[in-house]
Amino acid sequence: MSAGKTTRIVRVLGDSFLIGTAIEVKIHSVDGDHVTLECRAPGVLPVAGRETVDAIAAQNKKSALSRIPTVGDLCQLMGGEES
Repeated sequence: MSAGKTTRIVRVLGDSFLIGTAIEVKIHSVDGDHVTLECRAPGVLPVAGRETVDAIAAQNKKSALSRIPTVGDLCQLMGGEES
């Protein structure tokens, strides 16, 4: 995540805040140290927890480094022959 503006907002159960004009985050529940948030965003904006995004990035990197395709592999994928 790039360094940007940091804003700290104090909210209580049931309150919400906006990110821009398109994303609303509501405090859904609080149980000790656990807070459940409800996020409403346009369908074109993915909403995911940081740990999920990090896990996907790590898996993608692992997959990309597991085997570098050869020219023959690429030709086969395209339905042609290696020349």
